[in-house]
Amino acid sequence: MAQQIFGAVTRARELAQKKRQPLSTAHLLIVLYQGDRQIAELCNRLGFTEQSLLQASNAAHDEPAVGVDLAIERAQKLAGSAFADEPSALHLLFSIVREPRSAASVGLVSAGLVPDRLSTALWDVLSRPQ
Repeated sequence: MAQQIFGAVTRARELAQKKRQPLSTAHLLIVLYQGDRQIAELCNRLGFTEQSLLQASNAAHDEPAVGVDLAIERAQKLAGSAFADEPSALHLLFSIVREPRSAASVGLVSAGLVPDRLSTALWDVLSRPQ
């Protein structure tokens, strides 16, 4: 697992423990926003503020324990298909919001946000030639 993703998962696990909740993609959504400037700027431009993401994480439902593992696996596959050396935080976030059943996506919808807007913007960034 890439160092950037490993760090995000570690921080998400700590956040989940602090909130006394099982780890979910909603926790990953928050730590990716807080830990990656490019993600924060992109989210803010689309109206996805830290406050709205925190609200979304509170509205998120429980997801299977494998939800985070599946998001990581999808991020790795996406990075590989894009000829990236390793998956980035952008790949992970795209994988999370692209899955409509993820706790993060469900929470975003519950908070009145549209995950597809974020996934489209992320795809635009990811598909640019490096």
